[in-house]
Amino acid sequence: MSAPEFQIVIDEKHADTKDKLKTLVSRLESAGLSDVQCLESICIITGKADANKASKLASVPGVLAVEGAGVMQLPEKELLKPELAKPEKAKADTVKARVSRSKKSSKKK
Repeated sequence: MSAPEFQIVIDEKHADTKDKLKTLVSRLESAGLSDVQCLESICIITGKADANKASKLASVPGVLAVEGAGVMQLPEKELLKPELAKPEKAKADTVKARVSRSKKSSKKK
């Protein structure tokens, strides 16, 4: 039987440089994580570990949450990278800009 897969949400402060990320991955591997993959743009690390290692993985500094694969719950938007935090605002700003441009072009006619 293979080890279960985990998705680990990390604090972006522990992933803002390659050295910090390598240190965090090394600590997670020491805690029992294998087959590690980093999704640094969304502050997620995935890997496999024995089920009884979940609490040890969660105690690694920089880890916000440890969850089984398929059950991922991202932290509140404020904890994510700033450029990902407010996509609805960016979308609203884009719509406002389009409406503004269309009003200006209709006035010229």
